[in-house]
Amino acid sequence: MASQDTPATNSPTTDPDRWAWPHGSAMNGREIDTMMARQALFMERGVSPQEAEHLADKLVIRDRDDDERRLCLECRHLRGAGPWRCGNTRAAGMHPGLARDLALTLQRCHGYDAARLPMGVTVDAAPAAPHA
Repeated sequence: MASQDTPATNSPTTDPDRWAWPHGSAMNGREIDTMMARQALFMERGVSPQEAEHLADKLVIRDRDDDERRLCLECRHLRGAGPWRCGNTRAAGMHPGLARDLALTLQRCHGYDAARLPMGVTVDAAPAAPHA
C-alpha cells in the first residue's frame, strides 16, 4: 500500500521529469523538445530523417557532457541543403565548400559562438542576397 504522502505513479501532479536526466539516463522534457527542434532543422538543411534523428540524439550526449564542439548544421552561416557552404569562412578558418563528412562531424569552430541559431528558428537554405 502506498503512503499518503506518495502520489500514485499516474497522478497528474507527478513531475514527469523526476526520473529523467540528471536523476536518470532518460531524456527530460527540455532535452526531448531540443532534440525534436534540432531534428527538424537538420532535415530542413537536407539531412535524411534517420540521420537527423541520430545526430540530434548525439547532441543530447554532447550537451550533457558540456562538450564545446558543434555541427555546421547548427550554425546560421551554413548555406545550401547539401552540398553545403560556410558563409563565415574567415572566422571559422575553413574553406567555403564543406564536405558532407565535415558538416556532420562535431568540431570546434572559432566562428560558431556569434552564429548560434536559437532553438526553433527556421532557416533559409539559400545564401543571403548580396546588398546592392
